[in-house]
Amino acid sequence: MNFDLKKQGTEVIIYHTHTTEAYTKSDKDNYELSGEYRTLDKNYNVVRVGERIKELLEKKGFGVYHEKEIYDYPSYNLSYSKAGKAITALTKKYNKANVVLDVHRDALGTGKEIYRPIVNIGGNDAAQILLVVGSNQGGLNHSNWRENLKFALKLQQIANQK
Repeated sequence: MNFDLKKQGTEVIIYHTHTTEAYTKSDKDNYELSGEYRTLDKNYNVVRVGERIKELLEKKGFGVYHEKEIYDYPSYNLSYSKAGKAITALTKKYNKANVVLDVHRDALGTGKEIYRPIVNIGGNDAAQILLVVGSNQGGLNHSNWRENLKFALKLQQIANQK
């Protein structure tokens, strides 16, 4: 990879294009839905996952900024343009950041036909990790996509080892 994380300053930015993505409610969960598998309650949506990632990275000595702004409510269709403007400003503000993570909750389908990819680790079910890397396909310009792919593959390798 063409960069090293030096543990100096803010090196990692975490945000959520689909901020309100939530998980299946259990009897212990007490939150109001704002849509199917969505909630504005940041203790129960994907923001909580971003907070945990931040906590773990900070324990390792990395500087992390976690953006918690809601981009997909009330309009899901505007989420990418709203988040795009915000991440452009954040990468200018935290110009030493080498890693930008858009963390989502992954599930497909509606109603009774829901696909929730899980993996069992040590007897506990956990959500699988899906790493999505953009490329220059479809007319978009992602000049660093090969470096992003290398980084994603390195993350995958480390996760598989653990």
